[in-house]
Amino acid sequence: MKVLDFGVAKMLVDLDGPAGAAALTETGLVIGSAPYMSPEQLEGRKDVDHRADLWSLGVIVYEVLTGALPFAGGSFVTVGAAVLKGTYRPASELQPNLPDAVDDWFARALCLDLDSRFQSAAEMVAAFRALAEATLSSATRPSALVAHTPSMELTATADHPVAASPPAPRRRLWPVALVGVAAVLLVGVGARQMALTRSAASACPSGMARVPGARFRMGSASEADTPSDETTPPGIVNFVSVGAFCLDTTEVTMKTFAECASCDHTARTVDFEGLTPNGRAFESQFCNGPDAPDHPVNCVDWNQAKSYCGTLGKRLPSEAEWELSARGEARRTYAWGDAPPSAERLNACGVECSRMMTARLDTMATGGKGGARNAWPNMYPDDDSAAATAPVGHYPAGASPQGILDLAGNVWEWTASPYCPYPYEEGAECGDSRRVLRGGGWDTTDSQNVRAARRYPSAPAARGKSIGFRCAKSL
Repeated sequence: MKVLDFGVAKMLVDLDGPAGAAALTETGLVIGSAPYMSPEQLEGRKDVDHRADLWSLGVIVYEVLTGALPFAGGSFVTVGAAVLKGTYRPASELQPNLPDAVDDWFARALCLDLDSRFQSAAEMVAAFRALAEATLSSATRPSALVAHTPSMELTATADHPVAASPPAPRRRLWPVALVGVAAVLLVGVGARQMALTRSAASACPSGMARVPGARFRMGSASEADTPSDETTPPGIVNFVSVGAFCLDTTEVTMKTFAECASCDHTARTVDFEGLTPNGRAFESQFCNGPDAPDHPVNCVDWNQAKSYCGTLGKRLPSEAEWELSARGEARRTYAWGDAPPSAERLNACGVECSRMMTARLDTMATGGKGGARNAWPNMYPDDDSAAATAPVGHYPAGASPQGILDLAGNVWEWTASPYCPYPYEEGAECGDSRRVLRGGGWDTTDSQNVRAARRYPSAPAARGKSIGFRCAKSL
């Protein structure tokens, strides 16, 4: 399918019905097809830009998925008034089998406020692709049933309340095909603008990816299994605005860290509060050395990480930047989407890690005689080919839509942010000197700890066998 134009057509014949007549351009005050025109176009404002086309694309996707227009009427004037009012029936209400998250996507696509709308075709496509992939993944489960997951709170442009409690699981079959069609439409139409934005991406140095700025909901909804530090007090929604920035596509490697002449390379041991001498000796055997140049640097503290990034004219990412990179506006569970962790997507503790850790702990405790402890647990029953750290970028199936790798597993990553309670406030200090780690490490056994929303506090002076970092750069 190729979309050549959103807009100006000439009425050659009358169409049956008022909805049909309103679907084509009328001559008069404003030139355009009213149901597909953005509010700023209808008002004749001077701030019309590419985001008006993104609005039109949102209308088309709504029509593809529901078979109806979000804004309709018997004339140009009535349709225009509906657009300017900004209310419409949620897509999931017209087609109950559609995923709930599609309403969140339309809340951004059809937002009256330009700055709260998708800011680029690339951003719009990435959000929809994540939604489509999550839906397709859910539909291929043996039961073909998908439980409700919390979705982003809708903006005022969506005329419906947020459910007070999760609805029952429901069957999704043919809507998956519609989501796929819309995804193809988005990718096709977005290709041109994505090409135009590549010049902006060139502002990022080699080895970094551009992450589009966004206003997104940070953290998680309050549920039984959700860590309390990911949630906000009742009645408060943790919306955060982040400007565009660059982020390293991989974690900093041993090789590049060693090349930093001004960096502190003295401490290559593990150290944290409460660690015994025997524990330090055991943990420190996993600190990477010159024989692993393409593995992530580990056993580094927060100040070492911050200093390294500074020597390159970069910095540590804020906690909000890190989460936006990993979750996106679609609020993915993991950087790759919502599918569970597996050996193809990340380096966490698989069966190879479990065997290695069990054997080494047994050696430390009993001298290799066995029987000292139960087996070290594993996150998934597969071999991810790395008993400890893996070469950076080794798991492309786990990449984010921007191509950022290892945002889950390999090493926990330092962020610039202090460990403060939500709601998040950029630059805020709360009296807690600890810094936030994100992403999980090679020895992580619980899938909850590699979720993109997971926070872990650590003293800045701590050095761990599965703690590393990557750098960010402001645009």
